[in-house]
Amino acid sequence: EIYTLSLHDALPISPLVRLCAANQSLGTLALRGLATRSGRKLFASAVTRGGIDVARQAAIFGGFLNSPGVRREAAKFTAGLEPSYTLAAVEALRVCPTPVLVVWGDSDTLFPVAHARRLAETFPDGTVRIIEQSSTYVMLDQPSQTARAIAEFVSRR
Repeated sequence: EIYTLSLHDALPISPLVRLCAANQSLGTLALRGLATRSGRKLFASAVTRGGIDVARQAAIFGGFLNSPGVRREAAKFTAGLEPSYTLAAVEALRVCPTPVLVVWGDSDTLFPVAHARRLAETFPDGTVRIIEQSSTYVMLDQPSQTARAIAEFVSRR
């Protein structure tokens, strides 16, 4: 099985999280802005080096693009992002019996490579694989390298 974990403990609470926590209606409105063409472009520039192909955006963003209900739920979720939840999970991660591969982009401006190493060191059997010329969404920036990293990791287990 492949799991995804986002680290929020080393980041300051973002303005979007604060906005959603203070007023979910305003947070929903802000998230609606991310569903626009310019909002998607802004988001993509933050998480990829090469953007997100327009033909793939519907599959990636799903109901977020055209469903006010999905955006309301996203605002509700965003309002609840709290570093203490990630920190509380650390003890469970330290005893996780499953080998873990942490695949990380070398050009990630949101989550520095030091976070990848810190995360991998938390697991008893954690491995870091840095993907060159990629940002947060390594699977979009370098799909072949990402798939190869996963395949090599799985084949060694």
